[in-house]
Amino acid sequence: MSTRCHVSLRASSLSIQFLVAMLCSVALAPPVRASSVVARSAEASRPDDTRLIVKLRESSERGSGSAAASRTLEFERTMRRYGIVSADPVLPASALRHRSPKSLLRRAPLQRYVILRAPRGFDVAAAAADFRALPEVESAESDYPITAAGTLALPTSVLPDDPDFARYQWGFRNTGDQATDPPNLPREIGADIHAADAWAVTTGDPSVIVAVLDTGIRTDHAEFAGRFWVNEGEIAGNGVDDDGNGYVDDVNGFNFYEHTGDPYDDGGHGTACASIIAANANNGTQLAGLDWSCRLMPLKVLSGAGNGSLSSLAQGIVYAADNGAKVLSMSLGGYGFNGLLRDACTYAHDEGVFLVAAMMNDNSPQPAYPAAFDDAVTAVGST
Repeated sequence: MSTRCHVSLRASSLSIQFLVAMLCSVALAPPVRASSVVARSAEASRPDDTRLIVKLRESSERGSGSAAASRTLEFERTMRRYGIVSADPVLPASALRHRSPKSLLRRAPLQRYVILRAPRGFDVAAAAADFRALPEVESAESDYPITAAGTLALPTSVLPDDPDFARYQWGFRNTGDQATDPPNLPREIGADIHAADAWAVTTGDPSVIVAVLDTGIRTDHAEFAGRFWVNEGEIAGNGVDDDGNGYVDDVNGFNFYEHTGDPYDDGGHGTACASIIAANANNGTQLAGLDWSCRLMPLKVLSGAGNGSLSSLAQGIVYAADNGAKVLSMSLGGYGFNGLLRDACTYAHDEGVFLVAAMMNDNSPQPAYPAAFDDAVTAVGST
């Protein structure tokens, strides 16, 4: 096992300790099942398209909070000019059900976004300029790519049992003699997040739902047994949106990358992050997560290779907020401002959700999003 965050971690409060532990990119993923990687390869099934995110003006809406605008003839002509093959709302209209009046008001800007899709080769910059010139369009932006924070590396051996916590998880409790990768890293006693001190106060609360927006989570791994959020209103595998929230078979979460009810991790990065957050502890196997009781909501917004789009991320953020998540872990990001992602983060924050995002591991002065939305998101880095 190797650590990918080669730093000393210090924090002045338990909350910061929790955030650093969640988003420090450490390769602690359970072993990969070769068969699942082939069967669940998202890259192979990803539609080959180019996307533009358009926000319609409020006066263009048909009905309250709807993205189905009465588009003008010029809007339709512009779509044909660029070969747009579909225009879909970012959020399903059925997701408005059972929302409080305040929540509906906060969602109103998000309901005005549509995703325009066209074959690859479509000039996104030119199309954005032309759509912005239309009277019913408030903004038009590229659906830019996002990536997982850190370098993805699949482990080649089984992770150690809990007793090896003392040997490897120096970020939680650094005694100065743990293994590091590379092995010549300086070792400093106490350079950690003081997890042992935090556990003396609490080891977690099962009422807290932590949404992990990433490559998914390996939902069949024993280290997460009994730890997943369950959507009680949905029946698994029947192909029906039983609870009417706009998402089919979302029993434990959702796959926004392929738009299915299966958020299984086909890469490892999301499982690694989830294990740092919540791997079962004191069970004599593998490693110890920081929180031993919280429930995980796996939301797959990236492919197994760690790539995705901001529209999928925005959809996942809103879904998490609407379904009871209290913490959002986003060890991912992209280098480009986008209104849809900002509005999604603002909505979740105003719904009482605590959003955490990685500043990325690129040693770059360029702002990374969503971490740079400092009014709604807590950005986490390390030194």
